[in-house]
Amino acid sequence: MPPERARRHLDDDVAKLSTGEFPNASESVSQSRAVPSLPRLISDQLDLRIHSGKLELPILPEAAALLFSMSRDEDFDPHRLESIVRRDAAMAAHLLRIANSALFAPRIPIVSLRQAISRVGILEIRKIALLFTCETRVFRVRGWETEVRKLFVHSLACGLFGQHIAKLAHMNAEEAFLAGLLHDIGAPVLLQTLVDLQRETRCAAQRAAVKRAVYERHARAGSDLARSWALSSQLVEIIAFHHVPLSGQVSEKSAALVHLADDLARQLFEDQIEQDQPVASEAVLDALGLTPTDMSTLVAKGRDVLVTTRTLA
Repeated sequence: MPPERARRHLDDDVAKLSTGEFPNASESVSQSRAVPSLPRLISDQLDLRIHSGKLELPILPEAAALLFSMSRDEDFDPHRLESIVRRDAAMAAHLLRIANSALFAPRIPIVSLRQAISRVGILEIRKIALLFTCETRVFRVRGWETEVRKLFVHSLACGLFGQHIAKLAHMNAEEAFLAGLLHDIGAPVLLQTLVDLQRETRCAAQRAAVKRAVYERHARAGSDLARSWALSSQLVEIIAFHHVPLSGQVSEKSAALVHLADDLARQLFEDQIEQDQPVASEAVLDALGLTPTDMSTLVAKGRDVLVTTRTLA
């Protein structure tokens, strides 16, 4: 990303922290004095929990965990899959709703889990299960509903853009979706921790200070959550280093994919994507092996991403 553009994004993020909008970011937050810091007592307790591995992390539900343990190919036992999904009634109902949506365009209404499984397939069911888990178990923080909802929608769009990028860059589309969806998953985890710490310490923190603290620390918390869910080591590393994609600390191609997907999703919701406007730096595009024509293709996918996001979210 060109320095002048990075600086503009950074200034925008500091402004958003001050005015109440939760940033979902591509660059590190500024140490600007305009943004307040957490009270020392809360800050010390938060860092202690992070570095000692004592953050309270959401548990991956049994049904979702079993789905992720199954084979990734299409050779699966539909009866066993149906049995697994039935263990979580809310997830089963959600799967039926998605299977009947315009996304899968069934000719006749799907009324049973077996029909839904046949229509959707194992790979999509795994994605739907993780989406449902994230939305119901992770992206829920009392008092922060609006900010967390926006972050979830952004993360979903990032995952969808990740799939499109992966196809052009000859990468694994499912892994790309997961990386995009989960790259900021540490943010709601830390938000909940800070809500709890304020109650436990009886010490209040300004909302802007809470957002800044979350923004500065969420990559570590997100990688810890991905590890606790037994997700791939590569995914854990991508989440940990997604703000520094070309640092050499993780697969540059995978991290560059998330960085580009994040930028596309951000600009999509800000109505800033234009056909003749560069979205990513040459270094990011080179890491992915993408051409200007590929970028035009990705920009054109914006409408599809919006439609799918509204369906799934």
